[in-house]
Amino acid sequence: MSRGRRSRDRGYISGNRTIAAPTYAEVLVNYLVVAGGGGGGNAVGYSEASGGGGAGGYRSSVVGENSGGGASAETTVVLFTGLSYTVTVGGGGAGTSSYGPATSGVNSSISMGSGFTTTLNIESRGGGWGNGDGGGTVGGSGGAGGAGSINRTGGAGTTGQGFAGGNGFGSATISQRSGGGGGGAGAVGSNASSAQGGAGGAGVSSSITGSPVTRAGGGGGSSQTTAGAGGSGGGGAGNGTNNGTANTGSGGGAVLTGTSGAGGSGVVILRYPNLFALNVGAGLAYSTQAVSDDKVTTFTGGSGSVSFSLVPVTTGDYESIATVLVGSAGASSITFSNIPQTYKHLQIRMLIGSNTSTSDSTDMRFNGDAGSNYTYHQLYGTGSSVSSEASTPRTAAVVGIPAISNTNTNIFATGVVDILDYANTNKYKTQRTLGGWETNSNGQALLTSTSWLSFSAISQIQIYARDGHGFRQHSHFALYGIRG
Repeated sequence: MSRGRRSRDRGYISGNRTIAAPTYAEVLVNYLVVAGGGGGGNAVGYSEASGGGGAGGYRSSVVGENSGGGASAETTVVLFTGLSYTVTVGGGGAGTSSYGPATSGVNSSISMGSGFTTTLNIESRGGGWGNGDGGGTVGGSGGAGGAGSINRTGGAGTTGQGFAGGNGFGSATISQRSGGGGGGAGAVGSNASSAQGGAGGAGVSSSITGSPVTRAGGGGGSSQTTAGAGGSGGGGAGNGTNNGTANTGSGGGAVLTGTSGAGGSGVVILRYPNLFALNVGAGLAYSTQAVSDDKVTTFTGGSGSVSFSLVPVTTGDYESIATVLVGSAGASSITFSNIPQTYKHLQIRMLIGSNTSTSDSTDMRFNGDAGSNYTYHQLYGTGSSVSSEASTPRTAAVVGIPAISNTNTNIFATGVVDILDYANTNKYKTQRTLGGWETNSNGQALLTSTSWLSFSAISQIQIYARDGHGFRQHSHFALYGIRG
């Protein structure tokens, strides 16, 4: 996708070679910016129906794909090393337990402050809310269908971002009253009909991350008889607390009673040449992976600054493949997929903490293999004693260091995992961990060695807490390739 750089150079020394150090370099960046979806409407306490939430605005620059509202892809942007940009990921709009409208989604954006020769503001509008007593609001995808009994009109779509919501259906016969579907990025929300809630509008598919993913579907309308389905891409269905899927910007489903579905949070994705590193400031949850000759960074929450820098390449260097920083919601596991087969060895550097008050041992699986194909030995010391253990066979490789209990505020276990000859198909794979932790009351230093009894090249690595407690916010996992 994105390719190349242009620069104005001066010389500097890296390793044994003199290479160019640009005073600036242009970075060609493809983007996907999806705002938060709107919450679904509620008809509680009235013999009516309500409209589904609209999907968040959808803007894409990926060639051959579409933006929302039927628009073509936008133009790839040119950003610059050494300058600071702001990325904001909009949250989904809340549902409501009261009769009437819910809450609109929050805008997502990539922006650059004023005072520069070129300004940047790629902003997607939050999806409009669903309503139980009126029309839907204008949002990234037009918000929602209207309330059922009064034949309201759905909100209008936003040009280049999403489609309108569907209309409500009113009737003197209570059982026929139905709400319209929320607008999607790829299609209008369906109008309600007799005894049938409108379906949420469809989302749009993008392969910016290397695989096709559909996002930004509208929420389904409620009905006194048959609710509307959620739109493809994560829209919540009607007649239940059905939220839009997180990080898709999809709309929430409408309800007759209880609490309507919340809109799904948005997402911002940047794809750029692997000649560059993206430096991410505090406040953003993100992960980075290698895709072909590019890097793809996916922001899943927060707001903060980012900047690009050139990555000097020297034979034998450690090269970043992918990085994951766990956000506020925690993570049940971490998976590195589509690992390039062009390196000699792999290394993973990690800081890990448990998402609960219980510390949890950490394991690793290669290529999804959950069979009894792993053996290990471990040596560890506490400062006053030394112990060792071994086990064979096991269904996972032992990392060794635990995810430290969240009662140990700001304390994380640390470790470096080396995986040797990971792409060699003539030998079993060997993993070695050096790590430890200290909580001011106890701790350990350890050395672990694991063998995976397989000749397969390693293309996927999953890291997870053995007892299922998951990893807490600020846990950090970085995968490197070693050339030498």
